[in-house]
Amino acid sequence: MVLLLSAYRCVDMKKRIAYHKQMTIIILDTEGLLSLEESGSIFDNQMITMAILTSHIVLINHKGELSSNLEGLIGMSIYAKLHIQSSPMKPKILFVLRDQMDRNKNIFFEQLNKFKDNLHASSTSLKISIDDELEIGHDNISLLSSAFSEDLNPVINIVQRWKNQTFPVQIHDLRSNIFTGLYELITVQEQGYKNFDYLYQKLTNNWKSIDELGENLLECKTLYELSIINELKDITTAIIHSKSQKLLNEGRYLLDNELQKQKQQSQHILLNNTPTYIKANDIYLKQLIENAIAMLDNLTNSIVQEALDDFESRTQQSYYVNVREKIHKNIEPSIRSHQQLLQQRFEEQVYTVAQTNAATHVQHELLNSAAEFFERERQTNKDTNELNEALERKHAELVKEFNQSLNSMKKTHEHIAEIILNIYNRLVKSHNGLHANIWYRCPPLSYHKYMEKCQYLDQVIQAIIIYLQESNEKKTSWWQQLFEQKKNDPWYEYKRRIRWFSDHRDNERNRHLFLAIVQDLIPQLNQDVISMVTTTECSYSDPQTIVALITYVDNALNAQKSCVQQHYRYLNVPQLASDLILISLRILIGEAVRQNEIKHEQLREVINELEKWKLIIKQQFILIKDSLAQGNKFREDLEGHIVSEAIRIYQQTMINVIQVAMSTNTHIEAKKIARNAYDESIGSQPPNAKNILKYVEDINRYYLEIALEKVKLSKDNIIFNEMTKLKTIIDESITTAVTVVRENRYQNVHEIYREIVHQLRMILPGYVSSEMIGILAEIKDPAQFIKSFQQIEHNRQKLQ
Repeated sequence: MVLLLSAYRCVDMKKRIAYHKQMTIIILDTEGLLSLEESGSIFDNQMITMAILTSHIVLINHKGELSSNLEGLIGMSIYAKLHIQSSPMKPKILFVLRDQMDRNKNIFFEQLNKFKDNLHASSTSLKISIDDELEIGHDNISLLSSAFSEDLNPVINIVQRWKNQTFPVQIHDLRSNIFTGLYELITVQEQGYKNFDYLYQKLTNNWKSIDELGENLLECKTLYELSIINELKDITTAIIHSKSQKLLNEGRYLLDNELQKQKQQSQHILLNNTPTYIKANDIYLKQLIENAIAMLDNLTNSIVQEALDDFESRTQQSYYVNVREKIHKNIEPSIRSHQQLLQQRFEEQVYTVAQTNAATHVQHELLNSAAEFFERERQTNKDTNELNEALERKHAELVKEFNQSLNSMKKTHEHIAEIILNIYNRLVKSHNGLHANIWYRCPPLSYHKYMEKCQYLDQVIQAIIIYLQESNEKKTSWWQQLFEQKKNDPWYEYKRRIRWFSDHRDNERNRHLFLAIVQDLIPQLNQDVISMVTTTECSYSDPQTIVALITYVDNALNAQKSCVQQHYRYLNVPQLASDLILISLRILIGEAVRQNEIKHEQLREVINELEKWKLIIKQQFILIKDSLAQGNKFREDLEGHIVSEAIRIYQQTMINVIQVAMSTNTHIEAKKIARNAYDESIGSQPPNAKNILKYVEDINRYYLEIALEKVKLSKDNIIFNEMTKLKTIIDESITTAVTVVRENRYQNVHEIYREIVHQLRMILPGYVSSEMIGILAEIKDPAQFIKSFQQIEHNRQKLQ
């Protein structure tokens, strides 16, 4: 195929067909470059990149000398070809210089040599050889005279024009040169396109890649400008890293302090049974979040200004002036993405405190609704019914209040997706890519464009599912397959939806590749991304999460055993990479939304507890008339709560003790583990085949196994000792509770419970009371109430 370029005006691209001997030649004519109709350099870069990726011969029709503009366009097209990597061809560049009066080729050979030298010099940062990507030889230049001549006729005194006889001869020589080059590439080197269908698919795939990635790949006019921008990106990256780390450290300290103050206040409320300290309008800590975010924003503004000032001071050189603004505008958004990360993590931490506040508030409101009934001496059905009505009204009121507050706090799918996509786009834009890498296959994605692509992705996934389902069904006989294959095979219906193959008509190979991708590559990628999100403490607003995600895609494409690497030439890799990136982003966004909904549902659990708390209040109200039953209920609830609180407190204590013991254990030093691993496997006498296999197959896993064996005894001893302490503490706590009840000097259950809690906190620091255990209910018969606690001696052994 031949593509004609002119270095002047470009309106569109036209297709022509020519025939020569056994060759069918497709001619694509751009009618010119250096367009005035298209602003900036991207359009011209896209045109010549299309030529370089698609054509066997690129004819550059130019009037005059080889210009620096043309040199810049070709350099950038090589850069784009390096990153898109959709074509193994090395096109021949043929310069056609028109209207040449002096056609001494030696002069133009010097120009061509200088042209190539400049390309070599400007492409050194790419670490490639121009000769490996393009064929630009001495014979690749054709000098044409003007097709017409004109002169003033002295006899009739008018200007006369006539056709030159040399021009057709020169055109004939040019055609011969073109045909010879095409014959060499297509027939001898066998690089021709199979048919029109294959060519159309190739053109479509190339243009789609150029169009989607052009803004990121082809924004520069020359490779020199690209190198300057990459220098600026390196400077910017260093500044962003330094200032982002400062923001993370100082911002985390700031937010942790604010959260710690709130936790101390909430702890004071819980420890002192003073829920009235909670302001009803700040149960969910909205004011805390607003104040903390405002403080964080002020800190971020200060650090952003420091970064901008630093950038200005480090980029004063004159050669940075024209391109500095392109990079300057990315500094603030990149730093603010870490502000978003801090804000998200802070809000997630606030969820826990808000959940405790919400539970305390609900319990307090229900108890207030029931308090007036507990102050009455008589117990009648009317009172019970009245209590039910009051609790139902308060229940409905609290549910409505909760739903309104929760809905205002919930983050939508669009909100989460935009946060992730903004970070993704900033990383793609700021990445310094001198060499071929995955980042230059990452298409920019707005939320609207992301949703459009997800619709396409849904079609791809649906095609995959249907094809796999139908492929697993029972096969027909061989003659039915022979005569009805194209009619019934789902592959023919769905293959065009999946633009992963360089030749969509190579059905057998494409089937094999398709199954390898959807049954091995994509599931592994999905597993990697899900594992990253669920097993590590990563946040969807953390730029490193996006970096890790893109790295997984890169590994899927470039791993040595990847089906992509094994069949690279048969795949439309830019489209496959784009789809895999989209799939990964969609997985990440879906997991982020799911995690947010889990946090949201944790707050909603308070609503689910409302019904249970309402029944507890009603039950304790009814038990006022039977002090023995009232005491039994109080005792059972108290026993269970003492055990659960003791376990909660000692669980963290046990973890801390184990961590300290493990970190100081001399048996798990790296050198000793390595020595033991060798002695117990390769150095064992007689040889231990099982351990040798472990040593050879996965030495790190074997090291871990030995380390766990060494610390197991120590861990078991620690757990045994701490469990013994726990049993002693539980026994002492229950004894204290019994003593308080026996020395009962109070008139209601709530007062007894407060005294028990006061005594327990001397034994179990950090003990948190429960509003629902001892409510403000009168004890009518203290003797019967005390008698109920005699059963606790019988239960003590069972508790231990």
